[in-house]
Amino acid sequence: MRRLIALVLLVAFASPAAAGQCDAPPYGDTQANYSAFTETYARLLDNPSRVMAAICRQKFEGADRTALYRLGFTDAVINSKSISALAIDVLDAVRKQR
Repeated sequence: MRRLIALVLLVAFASPAAAGQCDAPPYGDTQANYSAFTETYARLLDNPSRVMAAICRQKFEGADRTALYRLGFTDAVINSKSISALAIDVLDAVRKQR
């Protein structure tokens, strides 16, 4: 699971991102959603904020979405979900592939 999460993060952080909503919390989501996600996944992930930042860049700043596509996500799904909801779905998809 960590390998696929690392791939999602690597692809997102390797892409140039403009300064903006993905540079700091709540990473394109609401503060409430950001806090709930980071508190819930703090024990499972080394850095839940980094996951949200990576997904934010993939959703809003044009970072490569290949890792998300490989998990079965479409542009329509990516564009329709909040960052925290998408992050939860990504973690679930990774878990199911194990």
